[in-house]
Amino acid sequence: MILYHRLIVLLYVIYLKYIMLTSSRDEHGDEVFDETWKTKAIKDIAFYIRNHKFNEWDRRFYRNKTNRNTFGFYTKFPEPSLRSLHWEVHENCYNDFYKCISYIHKVIEVAPFKRRDDTVTILNNNSTLVDLNLINKLDQDCKKILFYADKTGLPFDGPQERFIWRVSVSYFMCWYTMRGIADLSILGEPCDNFANCLDPKFVKNLISLKTYYCASLFKKRIKYLMASS
Repeated sequence: MILYHRLIVLLYVIYLKYIMLTSSRDEHGDEVFDETWKTKAIKDIAFYIRNHKFNEWDRRFYRNKTNRNTFGFYTKFPEPSLRSLHWEVHENCYNDFYKCISYIHKVIEVAPFKRRDDTVTILNNNSTLVDLNLINKLDQDCKKILFYADKTGLPFDGPQERFIWRVSVSYFMCWYTMRGIADLSILGEPCDNFANCLDPKFVKNLISLKTYYCASLFKKRIKYLMASS
C-alpha cells in the first residue's frame, strides 16, 4: 500500500513537471489574449507572489521558519540575490510579457494552493456569506491546503526550487513594471491580505499604497541580473 501511494505521488509529480515543461515551450507570436483571462491571470500571479512576499523565508539557508526577522520579502528581495534565475522563468519571461504571464499562470494553476482557495477570495466573491461556522470551516480547509503546499513545494521538486522560482518571477514582474507595462499598474482588487487564508495580523492596504515601490527600489539590481543571465 505504501509503495502504491508513493507511485501515485511520483506519477503526479511527473505530470506536473510535464505541464511545466510543455508550457515553457509555448510561443506567444501574434496570439491575442482574452482580456478577461489576462486580468484573472495577473490577479492569480499577484496572489501567488504575495504569499511568497509575506510568508516565505530564505529556503537557501533555513529549512524551517524561525522568527519574524528571517522571513517576509515585502520590503526587499532576498539577500544575497540569486546567483542565477530559474531557467524556465528566464526562458519564458526575458523577451515577452504575455508569454511570461501565460507560462507563470500555467504553472501556478497546478500548484496546490491558489488564489481561489484562499478564504479572503471566497469571502470577497460571496458578500452574502455570513455564517461564521461555514467561514471557519472554509478557513480550516484553506489552511490545510496551504500547509500541504508549503510542505511539499509542489509543483516543483521541493520548497527550495519553489523559492528560487518565485524570487525569479518577482524579479521579472518588477522588471516589467519598470518598463511601464500598463497591465501591471492596477490589479483592480484589494491586495491587503497576506495570501495565507484569514490572518488577523494583516495590515490594510499595506502594498497598494506603494505602487511601483519594489520596481524603483531594485531597478539597478534587476538590470544587473538580466544582463548577467
